[in-house]
Amino acid sequence: MKNKKGSTIVWAITLIMVLVVIVGASLSFAYISYNKAIQYKSKTQAELTAQFVAQALVNQISQSTSSETFEGQDQTIAENTRKLIPANDGDVKRIEGSDIKISNKKIGTVNYVTITRNQNNQLTIVVKATYSKQTSTVKAIMKKETDGNQWNIYRYEGASS
Repeated sequence: MKNKKGSTIVWAITLIMVLVVIVGASLSFAYISYNKAIQYKSKTQAELTAQFVAQALVNQISQSTSSETFEGQDQTIAENTRKLIPANDGDVKRIEGSDIKISNKKIGTVNYVTITRNQNNQLTIVVKATYSKQTSTVKAIMKKETDGNQWNIYRYEGASS
């Protein structure tokens, strides 16, 4: 091809096309990786939001059913928290996300919380949270002390989609 007219331009165009394909593929892979990282971050934030709300509710139930005496506003909070505990086995209380106030808007939103009283003096708390179209559900199981009214955490079950 050395002696053919225009062969240099053909080689230059071929080389440019190969480089364009390589750069295009690299940009596609970078874009896909970026989107996956954003999706992973959103999923993790939804999981953390659900865990945060579940832990806060577990702590509030544990404190409100302890043998402590409360006064003033703390007494009102403790009484309202005790009202969340279903009275009978099989009863379910559902709290909609619109009724749950989270001061930090950056952590996500709560879709709902369900509190179910199971046999053997167990409470199952299920929290479903969303962050940027990613949802996560966390379950906390509490047990009631056999010799009192105190509810204590038994275990957390990890986040699920």
